[in-house]
Order: sequence, then C-alpha cells, then structure tokens
Amino acid sequence: MKSKARTARHPRPRTAAAPAAPSATVATRALSLGSALTVREVGRQAQALKQLLLPGVLEPQALRLDARELESIDTAGLQLLVAAAAAAQRRGRRLQLLGGQRLLDGAAADLGLRAPLLEMLEVLS
Repeated sequence: MKSKARTARHPRPRTAAAPAAPSATVATRALSLGSALTVREVGRQAQALKQLLLPGVLEPQALRLDARELESIDTAGLQLLVAAAAAAQRRGRRLQLLGGQRLLDGAAADLGLRAPLLEMLEVLS
C-alpha cells in the first residue's frame, strides 16, 4: 500500500515543478508595472513590491520590474521605484527594470532623478 501511495504522489511534484524548469534563473522574481505607475496605482504596486521584497525560502538576487507596457509615470511612481531600488539594495539584491527605459529616462530626467535611478536600477531592454 505504501508503494501505491508513493506512485500516486510522485506525478504531482513533477507536474508542479515543470513550469519552474524552463526558467533557467530561479533567483529572479518579477512584477509587472502595468500601463501606468501614477499616484492612483502606487499604493497597490507598493504592496506588491513589499511582498516581492519579503525574505523567502529562495532568496532571489534580482527582482525584475516589467515596464514594457508602461505608458505613463508620475512623481509618485518614480518615488516608488527609487524606494524599491533602495530597499532591494539594503537586502543585498538588485532591482532590474525590463523595458520602459525611454519613458523613465524622460520622466526621471525631468525631475533630476535619472542618474540616481539608473545607478540603483539595472535597465534591461
């Protein structure tokens, strides 16, 4: 009876582990920023970022923010990115920004945050 129980349980871990196998880097967590990161969205995204930064069983070295769909960002959104990047650094991790560089460069440059933000973020295309 124990061998039947093992056989019945064995396929479950394989199917659960299959989605993680294609991703070569288990050490990266990701969060989509959506199409806007303005004062309206900052509260929701701040909560999601806090969850992403929580210590876990597998500590990722990189936290990836997907900004490929990002169309608008305001001062509150930039402040959130700076705070998240600083929090990641304090935890010995790196915040990566996927896409959205042109928009962030423009908004960040307008507020004088381009250099500090780009020092704290790893920008991926």
